[in-house]
Amino acid sequence: MIPELDIAFIRLYTRFRNKYDLQFPNTPCAYCSQLLLPRNIVWERFRPEYEYPLSLELQILPHIHTKNGQDYVAICKACKIKPGLLNNPGPWPKCLTDLPHRSRMFLSPLTLQTSLGRTQSHQPWNNPYSTYRTITGRMNITRNPRAIALFSGVIGAYLESNQSKINSGHDIKLLNKCCQWLLEHNPLFAHYNVQPRLCINPLPSTNLFDEDVEVRPSNRPDIVLNPDPYDERTQDEDYRYFRLPVASFQDNRQTIGLVRSDPAIELLLFPVLYPHGCGHWIRLAKEDRIRGKNTLLQNVQQKLNGAISHFREDHYWPGWAYMEIEAIRILQNNQRIVSGRTRQALDRRMPASDLLQQSIYGPWSVINEKLTTSIPYFIQTGSSYFIENERRVKAMLGAYGIPSLFITLTFSEQWPAYQKIIASTGSKNTLPSDRPWEAIQYYYERLYWLRNQFFRKPKNSGFGALNELIERQEFQQRGAIHSHCLLWCEKPVAQLIEECFVRADVPDPNVEPLLHKLVKKFQIHSCKESLCGGPQAPTGQCQKGFPTLLSSKTYQQEGNLRYTYKRVSEAD
Repeated sequence: MIPELDIAFIRLYTRFRNKYDLQFPNTPCAYCSQLLLPRNIVWERFRPEYEYPLSLELQILPHIHTKNGQDYVAICKACKIKPGLLNNPGPWPKCLTDLPHRSRMFLSPLTLQTSLGRTQSHQPWNNPYSTYRTITGRMNITRNPRAIALFSGVIGAYLESNQSKINSGHDIKLLNKCCQWLLEHNPLFAHYNVQPRLCINPLPSTNLFDEDVEVRPSNRPDIVLNPDPYDERTQDEDYRYFRLPVASFQDNRQTIGLVRSDPAIELLLFPVLYPHGCGHWIRLAKEDRIRGKNTLLQNVQQKLNGAISHFREDHYWPGWAYMEIEAIRILQNNQRIVSGRTRQALDRRMPASDLLQQSIYGPWSVINEKLTTSIPYFIQTGSSYFIENERRVKAMLGAYGIPSLFITLTFSEQWPAYQKIIASTGSKNTLPSDRPWEAIQYYYERLYWLRNQFFRKPKNSGFGALNELIERQEFQQRGAIHSHCLLWCEKPVAQLIEECFVRADVPDPNVEPLLHKLVKKFQIHSCKESLCGGPQAPTGQCQKGFPTLLSSKTYQQEGNLRYTYKRVSEAD
């Protein structure tokens, strides 16, 4: 049956466009200011005599809903049980908020580079240089330059393309105004005596000459790295992030050293986010800690999902916070493994020497990193994560067999509803790559409704009941998210083929005008030599297999993993 001729399908399509595609977390909780989705709002009876923290701290009026003559205020589920606290590091002066993101690094006495920075493309003609980034102190304020060089691996020169100088295009007058404001209002800057360091000078750099394109590698780092092998002790026990030196300051002829775990690091790295030197996360004393309470992860989530948009719109803070969370998780996993092995050794079940060795930094045992990895499986950058998920997929294959459908869903910056949302929220910046939080939140919500209103309802989906589903979220080089989904459906593959559930033909514009429009806009391959290699001899096909051969039916050739789909016309 053709879906566009089905009245129920048209109703569902209209509901998606008019309701589900417009869902977005844009309603702040009256207590903690967390942005809520419409389906997550809890309505509490409004108290006119009470001044809610949202209006008291941020001067934002709570969202009021009137029903049966009674006013209700929007709050979150957690605050319904116990009203939460609102974290407000502001207010922010206009000079700091007007400062472009690429200029903010000059306000900090420390320099920050993150391995999560986006690049234009992995193609050498689109990406001027690959980035290898780390965190390090300025070269002229380090107490122990050799230690900084060993632990960070940085010699100190930044490679620059002639087209993108780090010291070009900055508003020096505005930068100086911001520096002066911070020195007057931020007590931390006065305490560390950073005035001599807050000078608008370019970072140490070396030029790359474009005429040497043929002799220079296509992918080159933007930081000069030390090519010599390091001493073994500079690489072992890296998970003990808290002992790595970052920088040092002179205070009343006394040298103050900073290590990576120092809470002042966040304030010094991001003075625009913390203009008054407060509001950052502080680890509680051991006797005051409560399991699962006041963690760095919770603090970061509150700031990213809060009504204050400065944190999620910063180019570097989310990446820095993510790396800090992973460092803590790796440290905790190491402690768990060491503790477990120690208990086994005390019970004489297994010698501790199997996985442990003596630390070279003190009288404690550490994991022998030559024998095993310490990265837990929930961190998605290690082999443990992929091994764990491989096991899950194998278990699904053993229980249900080969999946019925493989579906790829891709985020599009051109969705009209998404363009409308980012133009009316936060900074109102309509450049999607500058609004990653909004893009992810919107995509996940659309994916939620697609699963609940389409995949999981046999009458709507057309493939019968959904038995199981596995999803994996990935990101393209430009930062756009997409999902790969394995679906185990009620209808077998043979029946789906017979019903033409998966098609590779161009729809008839007279019978299926909507589908024809979407296919012509999004699913027509255009050969580009830089992307797919262009037509190759002797077949005339590109690396993606286009133009494909015509076929009178959909079938699978013996020994071929892919199906050959029905294509009967040149347009197909």
